[in-house]
Amino acid sequence: MQFIKQNAKPKVLHSISTHMHMLTHTHKAIWFTLLTLFVMFGTGCKKAIIWYYGIRDPMLESEQSLGAYLSGLGLGKEQYYVFRDTNDQSAFFEKVHSFPDAFFFNAQQQYVPYKANPADCNAKVVDFSKDMANIDKKPTDTTFQFSFFQEKIGQLPGLRPVDSMAMSGKDAYVFLLWATYYGKLNETKVLDWIEHIHTAQKSGVNVGYYLVSCDYIKDWGIEQEDLPVFELKE
Repeated sequence: MQFIKQNAKPKVLHSISTHMHMLTHTHKAIWFTLLTLFVMFGTGCKKAIIWYYGIRDPMLESEQSLGAYLSGLGLGKEQYYVFRDTNDQSAFFEKVHSFPDAFFFNAQQQYVPYKANPADCNAKVVDFSKDMANIDKKPTDTTFQFSFFQEKIGQLPGLRPVDSMAMSGKDAYVFLLWATYYGKLNETKVLDWIEHIHTAQKSGVNVGYYLVSCDYIKDWGIEQEDLPVFELKE
């Protein structure tokens, strides 16, 4: 059992020993935030569970590799977004501690949390998606701003900024977090969420949803040896 502490923040309990390879000061911040992915496999979980879901060490990804991955999931025609640089990814993960995950916004682009309690798991996304016709009647929260997402993500090639006009005029907006190294969690979670969003669209709710990759991107100018490596322990 090990504890990780960064910058006097609360200790994070996890069951994974880690090894850092030549991380710069900026990339170290990414490494520590990435550890939150594995907190959901906390004490008492077996590494076989992680292997079952196919969670693996991150690899540097490109427009071609991400497109091929999504095609393999049947999402080859979907637009997707990536973080524009390591700083944007780090800033985002300082606020987000659950993966994969979904973030809902109403027609006024106000954040509407799907969790009644912060401790709830992401299984609540499905129930929330089934009632998106009433999203404007649900309580809002100031934890996230719509612009926070828009400013930190872009599109390949070139890490192009988001077209804010393309993200407007909807009844509801959903940002879906995914990553190639999440393995089967993308299939069991994100694909299921998209299916329910499509159901809401067919019922007449104008929902815009945006696939946001949490992968490490070659265009950031980093190398494979800059990425974290995980060594699973019994």
